[in-house]
Amino acid sequence: MQNEYNCIYALADLHTITVRQTPAVMRKNIIDAYASIMACGIDVEKSLFFIQSHVHTHAELAWALSCYTQFGELSRMTQFKDKSAKHADNINAGLFTYPVLMAADILLYQADK
Repeated sequence: MQNEYNCIYALADLHTITVRQTPAVMRKNIIDAYASIMACGIDVEKSLFFIQSHVHTHAELAWALSCYTQFGELSRMTQFKDKSAKHADNINAGLFTYPVLMAADILLYQADK
C-alpha cells in the first residue's frame, strides 16, 4: 500500500488514557506497539508513522473542536453510553469527548482525500 499511496500511520496513544493504567506500563506498551508496527515493514521514507501524543496539534485541534461541540451531541454517542454502563467507576471527560479527538485525528490529515 505504501508504494502506491501517501500512507499515514498513527499510534493513537492519546485515546488509551481514557482508561486508568500504570504510566510506566502504558509507556512500555506504546514503545512495544511502535516497534511491532515498524517490524511489519513500514518504510518511513515512503510513509508517515508517528506517536499521536508527540504531535501536539492533535490535542490542540481536539480542544478547539470541543469548544464548538454541543454537549447534547456528545451525550447521544453510543460508545460513551456503552462504556459508561460497563465501567461505571471510570466515567471521565476524556471518554465523553473521545469522538472529538477522533474527529481531530481525521481532520488534521485531511483523511477524506
